[in-house]
Amino acid sequence: MAKNYDVNEQAMKDRVRMYRTSLVGSMDGQQVMDLLVAAGLFHPNLDSYEHIMHKEHTKSQRNRDMLDAVVSKGPGCMVKFVTALAEVGMTDLAKLIVGEEPVELPVVTSQPVEMDWSSRVTEDVFGKERWDKMCDIIMRSNPLLKNSGWDGLIMPLLGEGIEKEDVLSSSKDQGKRPIDLVLETWFSMEGQNANVKVLVEHLCKIKRQDVVTVLELMLPSPPCTNFIHKLSAQKKEKLKKTELTTDDTLLLKRKLTKLECGDLCASLGVDPDRARQIKDESTDSLAVNGALLTEWKKSVLPKDFNVYNLIIVLAEHDLREALMSILEKHKDK
Repeated sequence: MAKNYDVNEQAMKDRVRMYRTSLVGSMDGQQVMDLLVAAGLFHPNLDSYEHIMHKEHTKSQRNRDMLDAVVSKGPGCMVKFVTALAEVGMTDLAKLIVGEEPVELPVVTSQPVEMDWSSRVTEDVFGKERWDKMCDIIMRSNPLLKNSGWDGLIMPLLGEGIEKEDVLSSSKDQGKRPIDLVLETWFSMEGQNANVKVLVEHLCKIKRQDVVTVLELMLPSPPCTNFIHKLSAQKKEKLKKTELTTDDTLLLKRKLTKLECGDLCASLGVDPDRARQIKDESTDSLAVNGALLTEWKKSVLPKDFNVYNLIIVLAEHDLREALMSILEKHKDK
């Protein structure tokens, strides 16, 4: 962890607010959160962690909530935060916050392993911290489900020939947790098939969505821009000619927060001062979002008020839920 000299943490918190847009757009909240948990700034079992890392949150939502939570913490929080940024390779962001403060940032010599659904299920691939997090949750039993702890994975992963008592005895002899032995045995049996995707399929069969949720948070989602790249040239041309309707703006009003809608409209050309004025005039998200979208329509040429321009900016801001809803609505166009 970074050395803490005579650091003005309030100055760093002020710079977090100053560079909020850059941090929200560029930060990998999952990697940073893993280090902040290790540093004791957050705890997985507390409400603030669950709120920030909620699986339905977009990347932008997660980053905003994390920044708000970090700046509300007590002494030492900012040094831990900028150190975590630097340790996952986001040194430029860390330097924005540090400014002239005497904080010694760590030098990163290697990047963390990038995981995806085809990653092998081993501790070496996951890294000890992420591996332990997954295993700890598997070890918990759900009283509403029979065999829902680690023992619930024995038959799906290892078949009917191995009993719970066999695993307990072997794990004790080897000085391992039962879940470690189950996963290691599965890995040796399955070979190339022992990947995250297959593990998730087994977890779903035994109704362990709690573990699947944790795995989803560990894995990077495909960038929203991938959805745009997959559209055919013909489809893109059609969407450019499709004017947004009242139904589209109503959908956006419901899917976006005030902050998200404000950021979106600023990227679409709405005057920032006017957007700020609209957001300050009401606490009602639906009313604010409606006014922001109306302001966008007034500020652009009619031909530019189209579905394609909207989905491009939704993708750039990683507003996945709103993007997918708009694409679904216009899938037959």
